[in-house]
Amino acid sequence: MSSNLPNVGDTWRYNESGDSKWNLTIGSPRFIGVVADGANNPFVVGYSGVQPVTIGSRSLTGPTSTEMPGDTYASAATASLNIVALIEWGFGASNGSYCYGTFRRYSTRARANQTTNCRFFIGLGKTSPQFGTAAYSTDTPNFPAVYFRYSSGTDSTWKAVCCVDSAHQTVSDTGIAVDTTNSQLFDIAAFASGYRFYINGTLVATITTTLPSASDLWGTLLGADNKNTANAVSVTLWYSTVATK
Repeated sequence: MSSNLPNVGDTWRYNESGDSKWNLTIGSPRFIGVVADGANNPFVVGYSGVQPVTIGSRSLTGPTSTEMPGDTYASAATASLNIVALIEWGFGASNGSYCYGTFRRYSTRARANQTTNCRFFIGLGKTSPQFGTAAYSTDTPNFPAVYFRYSSGTDSTWKAVCCVDSAHQTVSDTGIAVDTTNSQLFDIAAFASGYRFYINGTLVATITTTLPSASDLWGTLLGADNKNTANAVSVTLWYSTVATK
């Protein structure tokens, strides 16, 4: 535990000074948030780059007694080799804009809206997906990434994945099924030896191998492809937040 004297507005953050202790820090850490409130396209706060990029037709997911309003992005029922429904932020023309060495935690409330003829990617990846690239339309992406995956025909539950390229992947079964009715809260938290994965607040996987390097780049995305079938796929986003060093 840090022995520093507290100041008004301070809060505890673990290992912020690299000493494996709880440290007193400014009350609001560095964060970037993407908000999808249903009224307009998603927008970003805490990030000076461009606004989020989307693929697919947008529709309002209205508020209920248990859910806030959100945005659903859906593809056409046309076979494609590319990612076809998407909300992403933090990418340049080809790569992500942040490095894993400064990453702390990613959290997103989202919903995958089907479980057949589809593949979903939720998390951090290096390669820009904003132009419908096929780089994410695979179970083994060929770039550094830390993410949740559901791939019909391969997965029956959400998988937690860390990889550096297509030949070096660690996949851990979370045991949690895709919920196509209610949102699920997905969290990825960095720690000294790797990444912890949470769904709805419960630790579901810990990965310590095939990790991206500190200098590898990332942006975040919630995306889907239809596995080159004539299947309309869609994703719904309520919000996502990244805390950084």
